[in-house]
Amino acid sequence: MHTRPLRLAAAPLLSLLLAGAAAAEPPAPLTIPDLAGPRTLALQAGVGLASGSEALFSNPAALAARKRYVVDTFFLTDRRADLERSAARQDFFGGTAADSATTGVAAGFGYTRAMKGLETGTLLRLALATQLTRGLSVGLQGNYFDLRGAERIDKNFNLDAGVFLQVSPKVSVGAAGYNLVNTEHRGVLPRAWAAGFAVGSDTSLQLVGEYRIDVDRARGADGSAKSTSRYSLGAEYLFANAVPVRAGFARDETLDTSWWSVGAGYVTQRFVVDLAFRQSTTDPTARTYALAIRAFVPQE
Repeated sequence: MHTRPLRLAAAPLLSLLLAGAAAAEPPAPLTIPDLAGPRTLALQAGVGLASGSEALFSNPAALAARKRYVVDTFFLTDRRADLERSAARQDFFGGTAADSATTGVAAGFGYTRAMKGLETGTLLRLALATQLTRGLSVGLQGNYFDLRGAERIDKNFNLDAGVFLQVSPKVSVGAAGYNLVNTEHRGVLPRAWAAGFAVGSDTSLQLVGEYRIDVDRARGADGSAKSTSRYSLGAEYLFANAVPVRAGFARDETLDTSWWSVGAGYVTQRFVVDLAFRQSTTDPTARTYALAIRAFVPQE
């Protein structure tokens, strides 16, 4: 006879249980827009960072931020044990080359092969960047997609653009726009905007942060496009001028989870090895691994 008070008392508990069940849903799988090199993956941010060849995934303007000639190869694998078999694992393999040392206009080229998962096929990137004034760089990048997956993307071309400002020797900021050409493939080629910063020195301690908004990647209940955001912070410390250690955290509304990440590397004057690991806070089976081996081409 006291069912009404019991129902009222149980309502908040039921809401919490339902929220917990929703939170337990596996995050969406990593696809082309989420690609990043291991340094960026470990820090969870790269738009405002002088990130070398990894700028091809985050901010093409950052290619011109440092004088270097570098080539690398990378492998990234993303796991989701609770998703259907085709989405449970996505593997990417590729390489990049970036030259800002031998020419007045920095150039970068990237090849990525989606080998297994929701997407399979080829992605090519070609970026050009230049310094307009001391410390201020702009960049433009063309992306070529030939992918087979949930939808066929046949020989599609799109554009990214960015700006990078070295405010002082220890402060930099950047902004970028992605997939600026209209396309019907917004699930894989979403229009997005991002801004970020880096404070400190890449030869000691550096803190980074980033905000990204995907304009039309996610869909609402009625099928219409909706904006989703991603906020992230990371830190990097270089031990003995040879061993960088990294960590980061991101709240990712687009993939509907939060991430913590760690990474490390080994640096010499001629080559770098970088490793990264990212783990979802809401699904213990959702994780990403990345490896890159990078070589600096000596200048005569």
